[in-house]
Amino acid sequence: MAMQKARKRIERVYTEAAEQVLGKKRRRKKPWIRDETWEMIAQRTDLNSKILGTRSERIKRSLKDDYKEKDREVKRFVRADKRHWVENIAKEAETAASSQNMQALYRLTKNLCNEKLRECVSIMNKDGHLVSSMDEVMERWTEYFTDILNTGTNESTKCGRRGQFSNRGN
Repeated sequence: MAMQKARKRIERVYTEAAEQVLGKKRRRKKPWIRDETWEMIAQRTDLNSKILGTRSERIKRSLKDDYKEKDREVKRFVRADKRHWVENIAKEAETAASSQNMQALYRLTKNLCNEKLRECVSIMNKDGHLVSSMDEVMERWTEYFTDILNTGTNESTKCGRRGQFSNRGN
């Protein structure tokens, strides 16, 4: 029993210290939701906390009705915001496609599909040191593939020119 209390106390101390130093993990804001909609979401949250804090059934019923109305309104606004956001991205993609800007078109398509763009990440070189600049990373990949693909080539693995292959079917 005393061991469990001590463990819970230690766990609580670690959690509080981590929250003070690191802060709580924030949710990533949705890019399509406007600030006005976020305010409405906060109002809906306040209504919900009032419902939970009220003991009177009559007041609770009226607050629940208010909450239902606010919830419908929030959902309607969020849908409209997302529709507007998607339409804007589609217009940008159309202009990028018409101007043949494939890089922007690819980025916008990935953004719409919620796929993360691949960024240059750090990799290890042969010595085990971390390489992070784009030039060094490209140089390391070149080195890696030349080592892998050009290992001990002999006459049997080399490809000849196009006309040097024999036709086995004839």
